[in-house]
Amino acid sequence: MIALTPSPTTHQLALASLREELEATRHRVAELEGLLVELPTIFERKFQQQLLPVERQHRLLMEENLHLREQAHYVLQGAPENEKPLLPLTGRLGFLSRRLLDSRDEKTAA
Repeated sequence: MIALTPSPTTHQLALASLREELEATRHRVAELEGLLVELPTIFERKFQQQLLPVERQHRLLMEENLHLREQAHYVLQGAPENEKPLLPLTGRLGFLSRRLLDSRDEKTAA
């Protein structure tokens, strides 16, 4: 006589399928929870990356501001008779602003 193994019922197959789906869902939830833990670090790094160009622009503007103040002070004080006045400057005035704008144009082109 041949021993027959009972075939799984539809209920058992559905139950096995639901268990697999539950395990996959638990795995996905664990992955998402891991991402949530990393999220503040990701945002901080992104913020720092976006802040670098702003800091550079600020530094360039401060340098140009200082340069313009020095020019204004020199002009207001009056140049000695044997020296030429600084203004109008043909190469330096706006040099830092042009560098700033050129770097901004390079970013938009990229």
